Amino acid sequence: MIIKSSIKNINCSFKKTKKIISILKRYNFKEIFFFLSINEEKIYFYIKKIFFNVINSVRKMNLNISNFKILEFYVSKGVKRKKVFPRAKGKVDFIRNKSVNIFLNIWETK
Repeated sequence: MIIKSSIKNINCSFKKTKKIISILKRYNFKEIFFFLSINEEKIYFYIKKIFFNVINSVRKMNLNISNFKILEFYVSKGVKRKKVFPRAKGKVDFIRNKSVNIFLNIWETK
């Protein structure tokens, strides 16, 4: 059984998120929660939120979370939004806000 969870269009750096997720891939759920509870940056909050979504869906099905392993945990680039700031003499400054999509798939080992 595969359980999927994702969060889309987070305003975080793609490189930073990818680095964090590559570190977290190798650990089990208890070690990941310990690591996430220590750090208080914005991206850790979103990763923790994804894991809570997965754990709640496992509990609703009355299954044991210790039987599950991480199948896929990856990041993709999201939508780029433009902000326009008018300047003097009819000029315009553009600021591009980049976003990130985070996906987590777990599967049950028997």
